[in-house]
Amino acid sequence: MADLFILPTIALEGFGGTHLPPDGWCKLLKQFFRNGRQAAYANRYYPQWVIETPSKHGAFVLRIPLWQRILRYPLRLLSALATGHWVWLISQIFYGAGSLFFWITNIRRSHINQGHNV
Repeated sequence: MADLFILPTIALEGFGGTHLPPDGWCKLLKQFFRNGRQAAYANRYYPQWVIETPSKHGAFVLRIPLWQRILRYPLRLLSALATGHWVWLISQIFYGAGSLFFWITNIRRSHINQGHNV
């Protein structure tokens, strides 16, 4: 059970820092929720800066349309469920919840700012 939080890390020559996951479930899930919310913010206000983050090394498409990323999200959840990658599954659920939270609150704010009541 302890090895659930062992994630790959990147070591750069001459760089003294690490990019380890947070210690504990609460901090991990808060981070994924925050990341999902901030990714949605970037998609909304700065789409020109949003690039694909590939899960494997090699060639990849730099930009994928938002609609394709939205459609593949449930497929990735099903894949994590089918393969038993529980930490990844739960983390992605929190990421999606953060993104959804941003879009719901942002749409509500934009309607209120335009004089509409939701």
